[in-house]
Amino acid sequence: MFIVDRSVVTRKCFYKTIAKLLMDLPDKCDHEPRLFPYLISGLYDQNTEIRMLSFELIEELGLRHEEENEEKFREIK
Repeated sequence: MFIVDRSVVTRKCFYKTIAKLLMDLPDKCDHEPRLFPYLISGLYDQNTEIRMLSFELIEELGLRHEEENEEKFREIK
């Protein structure tokens, strides 16, 4: 329901909250499959600012993932 809320502020808060959960939950690997689709849906929002916010949050999560799993990515690179 938050994804289709008419208020831009509400949708922004929702996407920031989802990203915060994905960054800070101790067992986030268990929750990623459930939460990430909501964050990705922000890339298709009608508001440009929210699309950019979602993209930046996904980028930040990706960088954090690379930092946490640096040894695995070092072998791949």
